[in-house]
Amino acid sequence: MIFTDTRHTALTVTMSLQHCMPQNLSYSRPPTIEDKPRPSDIAVDTPDVALPPQPQVPDYPCQSEDNHHFTDQDVYLCLDRLKLYARTAHLYDKARFELWHKRLDLQLLFAGIFSAIILPLIAETYSFLSEPGPPAYAIRINAFLAISLVISIMTAVFSLHCKQWMDGYDVDLLLRSEAADDLETLAHACRIHQYRFQALVRYRFPSIVGMGAMLIYTSIACFSIALVDFFWHLYRPIGIMLAGLIGVILSLHIFTSLQPCLSSASPFKSPLSYLLVNLWLGALDGQPVMKGKSEQRENIDVEGMKRHLDGAIAHWSTSDALQRPMGYP
Repeated sequence: MIFTDTRHTALTVTMSLQHCMPQNLSYSRPPTIEDKPRPSDIAVDTPDVALPPQPQVPDYPCQSEDNHHFTDQDVYLCLDRLKLYARTAHLYDKARFELWHKRLDLQLLFAGIFSAIILPLIAETYSFLSEPGPPAYAIRINAFLAISLVISIMTAVFSLHCKQWMDGYDVDLLLRSEAADDLETLAHACRIHQYRFQALVRYRFPSIVGMGAMLIYTSIACFSIALVDFFWHLYRPIGIMLAGLIGVILSLHIFTSLQPCLSSASPFKSPLSYLLVNLWLGALDGQPVMKGKSEQRENIDVEGMKRHLDGAIAHWSTSDALQRPMGYP
């Protein structure tokens, strides 16, 4: 992810809407149009999508220091700040929720196809249990297949729930700042968005969405165990072949999950590898953490390769290089 500070679990938007209301306060300087907001740092729990930065409140107040009534300039300044927040928050939510919806759609599709694969095998192995005193392997096979099927179905249900929860968060209509020129209307919409966003972080919703992948891995593991056990007793050579093939696939999965621990340049990044990298780097520092370490190491590596990366950027900015994207002839 592209962030400057990953030690926080939420975007730092320090907007105080109370400044837009009259108060008995004095200020050292009047508000000016030339004042501009400072960039803020954000950090979220979804490590594989770049999101636009959120605005931070400038130093100027929104009300006049001469009286406690709104002036045209004061209202303009307040609306400008609120519209900046609304537009940036809209882009932030759009990028993040589109990524989540794509993941959940894939999980729904996979869960449906995988369940359709498991059912015929259950129909085939269920007859083993109808015999009096069924063998232990028959019980194991049917148990693992049943567990795999239930987890697959629960993954689909879980994905549907997550999509419904995201629909409940939506405040897009309220955050259309182009349609809201009234200060109070826009301020209320921004408050609702910030309130819901803070709840999203407090209840760790990004981490909950990532649990779907772990459910799928668990379902596949149970199915693989049952499949190998089934053919191991039906015809052992096939069982041995399947066990070897599954072992190779499992080894590749473990390698791609652990390889980011060795290099920040690894392209094999996923929610699981992101978690493992943070735990690994945190353990090396003596402070196990769940997030933040991966981005810190990447920023250090990028800073060390700054000259090389700048040269590559300059090279790719030429027309000849742009005609051969990604180095392909």
